[in-house]
Parts: sequence; structure tokens; C-alpha cells
Amino acid sequence: MKTLVIKNYAVLPLAQWLQSQLLHGKESRNRSRFIKLVAPHSEDINADRLELCEKYAEKDENDVPIMLNEDGTVSGMMVNGKPKGHHYKIEGEALLNFNKELQEMMNEDFVIDVSPASREAIYAVRDVVLNTTAEFVGVGAVEYDYWCSCF
Repeated sequence: MKTLVIKNYAVLPLAQWLQSQLLHGKESRNRSRFIKLVAPHSEDINADRLELCEKYAEKDENDVPIMLNEDGTVSGMMVNGKPKGHHYKIEGEALLNFNKELQEMMNEDFVIDVSPASREAIYAVRDVVLNTTAEFVGVGAVEYDYWCSCF
């Protein structure tokens, strides 16, 4: 069985780019099917990233991760028993360890089996990616080159 292998770091940017493309009819439906195919994995990546944040964040006296506001002040807000803010407070050695673990996770392969049920959607997205007239620069050009090599 054929497979599509894509690094975790490329899944969300590809899905976001695909959603921004103006497609019609069958192409649009197949794009939607592909997005539904990768959405659970994207959610898993986000959940794993959140777990890493909570693991490495500094904790308050109640062992609750500290969240900071956009301006760097401690948030102190709680929603449904969880801290709420702009980002977790992760500094020093913890930040180095967090970044190392996050990088390892994002470099893992996401393997999609090209089964009879997913074949049409994957091949349609492949054609959209390989035949696009969109223009890419900078990081977007590097991402696009990687997507092409995956397909």
C-alpha cells in the first residue's frame, strides 16, 4: 500500500494553505475530505504541545502552571479550572528542554495510508499542490517545496 509521509511541522501549514485556495466542485470536496483526514492528527499535535507547555511551565504554590499576559505580567485568570493567558511562563533550562522535546515531536513523521477510501482525496490534493499557480516567497517557498516532495 502506498503512503503519504509528511512531517508534523508541515501538516497544519499545508491544511491552512489548502483552505485558502479557491477550488470548485470535486477539487473542493476532495480538499475538504483531506482536511478531515488530517484534522485529528493536527488536534493531537496541538494537545501534545499543550502537555509539553504544562510540563515545563513554572508552577505557582498550588502546582498550577503560570500563564502570562501579552505584556508579560502574570495572568492569574482561571477558566474551567485551567489557567488562562497569552502564553506559559517557561524560562531557563526548562525552556531549553521544552524546545528540544517540541522539535523532536514536530520532526516526527505523520504517515497516511493511501487506501481506497482516501486515494481520491489525496491524489486531488497532490494535483492542487503540484499544479498551483500560487506564488511563494521566503518560508512559504520552503514549505511549498517540502509539500511537493511529500506528494
